[in-house]
Amino acid sequence: DIVTRLGRWIDFDHDYKTLYPWFMESIWWVFRQLYDKGLVYRGFKVMPYSTACSTPLSNFESNQNYKDVQDPADGAVVCPVDASGCFTEEVTDFKGQYVKEADKNIIQWLKQHGRLVNQGTYVHSYPFCWRSETPLIYKAVPGWFVRVEPLVEKLLHNNSQCYWVPAFVKEKRFANWLRDAHDWAISRNRYWGTPIPLWVSEDYEEVVAVGSIEELYKLSGVRVKDLHRESVDHITIPSTRGKGVLKRVTEVFDCWFESGSMPYAQNHYPFENKKEFEDSFPADFIAEGIDQTRGWYGDGGTEDCLRALETLFSVLFSMTQVMAPFIPFLTEQMYQNLRHLLDPSLTKKQNVDSVHYLMLPKPREKLIDQQIERSVSRMQSVIEVSRVIRDRKTIPVKYPLKELVVIHQDQQCLDDVQSLESYILEELNVRTLTSSSDKQKYCVKLVAEPDHRVLGARLKQAYKSVQKAIRELTDQQLQGFQEKGEIDVEGHTLSGDDLKLVYKFDSKSGTSLSEYEAHSDNQILVLLDVTPDQSMLDEGVAREVINRIQKLRKKAGLVPTDDITVYYDVSPASDNLARVIQTHHGYIQDTLKKGLQPFPVPASGDVIIKESAKLKDATLHMAIVQGEGSMPTGTNGPSCRYINVQLLGLQPKGEATGRKGTILLENPSGDFPLSYWDLLQRVAMIFGLQEADIKLYTPQKGGGVTLVTPEMQNGLKPLHGTTIFVSSKQPSAADVSSASVTPDPSCKYVNLQLQGVKPGSLQCGVRGRAATILLENPVGDFHLTTQQLPSAADVSSASVTPDPSCKYVNLQLQGVKPGIY
Repeated sequence: DIVTRLGRWIDFDHDYKTLYPWFMESIWWVFRQLYDKGLVYRGFKVMPYSTACSTPLSNFESNQNYKDVQDPADGAVVCPVDASGCFTEEVTDFKGQYVKEADKNIIQWLKQHGRLVNQGTYVHSYPFCWRSETPLIYKAVPGWFVRVEPLVEKLLHNNSQCYWVPAFVKEKRFANWLRDAHDWAISRNRYWGTPIPLWVSEDYEEVVAVGSIEELYKLSGVRVKDLHRESVDHITIPSTRGKGVLKRVTEVFDCWFESGSMPYAQNHYPFENKKEFEDSFPADFIAEGIDQTRGWYGDGGTEDCLRALETLFSVLFSMTQVMAPFIPFLTEQMYQNLRHLLDPSLTKKQNVDSVHYLMLPKPREKLIDQQIERSVSRMQSVIEVSRVIRDRKTIPVKYPLKELVVIHQDQQCLDDVQSLESYILEELNVRTLTSSSDKQKYCVKLVAEPDHRVLGARLKQAYKSVQKAIRELTDQQLQGFQEKGEIDVEGHTLSGDDLKLVYKFDSKSGTSLSEYEAHSDNQILVLLDVTPDQSMLDEGVAREVINRIQKLRKKAGLVPTDDITVYYDVSPASDNLARVIQTHHGYIQDTLKKGLQPFPVPASGDVIIKESAKLKDATLHMAIVQGEGSMPTGTNGPSCRYINVQLLGLQPKGEATGRKGTILLENPSGDFPLSYWDLLQRVAMIFGLQEADIKLYTPQKGGGVTLVTPEMQNGLKPLHGTTIFVSSKQPSAADVSSASVTPDPSCKYVNLQLQGVKPGSLQCGVRGRAATILLENPVGDFHLTTQQLPSAADVSSASVTPDPSCKYVNLQLQGVKPGIY
């Protein structure tokens, strides 16, 4: 919509992404040109540095998150420091201390040596890491740089030849930035990004720059098709100077280097499209804007989806009303799109033709739920702290991890975190969440932080000695403070908010917890099990398969409710990818909420889109076919979709004795799908419960259940192969855990295949050729014998007619509305 409204011309048919291997290869070529011109060097430079993420940041990133802090006014930065921001052995008096926490000790040392000129604090704006919310330091870090300073005059000249809108940018903002341009630090210590194509000896005396895939093959003997780190980091190049083998440097390019390579890389220059590039370079027009979007597929169930949409509408509608006086045109357009969703019964006495006719909304304080806000805030803290660990260990979110341990001394905090467990596990892709206040189990100690403002004002001159004593309190003393609510320090009774207790990971405990990586925001301590596991790596691959299929759906312009079937193939068939898809078939299909079947695509299938994608050493072939197709036939299961039903807390009535049954959701395959009401009627019929008030429930992970409702998105299709519990009230967790469920049909059945006659010859809308007949229902009751089943010969010789076989009359309802009973 933005593109259309602004009248921008964009070629979506020839798009590019910086992660495409051919785009990355052009980046390598660009870098090689700079290297050959002597414009690339390795050096040390003072840069904004995140000690939590152990990586330097760009000036843009460091400017994203300034906060007001109170610091000592001596102001000097002491070096050297390690990657975690702690002083190294060269700083003997403060070795191992974090630079931001060493201020008090430095001041004490200056006092003891008579070198303190003045002591004080001041509040100032200071940059924080936008990922970890920890203060940045300015640290001399090694990295790769492009020489920019020798090119300043040339850059200024080129800028003068450009026509800028608005004009002041040309001579002021941009020109001033160019005049002060420093050498560009192009390397970043991260996992994702284009790897810098430099292979070096251990002493960095021999350096080889690689400018293409072909050149890498000639130098190493290894041919690759992808240039991400997992594909090139292991490759070595023989030294020509007798220095053994050369290994690739660990850094990746700054994303702005990738963006700056766009004029060449969008055409895969100079490897392809050489003439097209030379005819169009440099560009006649450049526009810079912010127009990033993100998409989504699937949902967490109809009820959750409906609530989310209602919440979104409420927020958008209120925001539109509040912002109307300030941005009248945009809010009016938004309002006109929203107004048709308003309930007419609530707007009878109002003129709702325009947002400007409405009064500003009044605050609805009853909707404020302090408990939810507190729980969500703590959930966010857990997620943000855990993401720092993943970033630090360069473990992408798509790879699942075993366990997340949350440690806090407040049980309410742990309860808040546990209440949102499912969101945390999904967001962080972790299997289990453990909450604990047993810090000894995880070698964690309790430390106290004084409230500087409160205690400083109350204790005045005595505060310094009390502060020192507080930091020396033992874990046992602090446990006593937790139990009693007060503690005596230097003759002063401290209680309540005077002290802030936090947990910290004790790496000096002597106990090995190498599987865990720890991080804290000074409130919540998180331990993340980062040990690799093959099953988790496989799940990561399965997630990548899902991601590729979802992208293909989006590329085809499909929406989540479209009826489709996904077909796939893997080449070579022996590759690990084929095994992963087979073992994770149910998980992939459940996530897609669509059928997933192996090639070949049926000859009658209406293919919407086909594509092949490279996943490491294998190729995944995908095809999306219109309609849902037939479920697998033969010995794999019923030809038709089905669900199992099981009574909980109810007894069957009439002649039925079994408590388990099977209901076909369609018959024949692909035809006559059951509605919710059909399902309810069938359940009542097979168990003899026509007079009972029954409800249907689906089991959830963790032992809970969800009520099946008529409003379920996609109808009953997502329930295929699951077990539905039948009860007069919501089953307890004990009832659910004691139930025996199986993905196979509970009842015996046979599959039928139509032979010798075309489906639909009776003109009743039948298209499917495969059907299923249940031989009992419920289990053990109402058996159907083989003598009652027609043979294939009976079907092929049957006489068919478009007219009803029986005499009949038509009925017309008069004087009463349908459905009133």
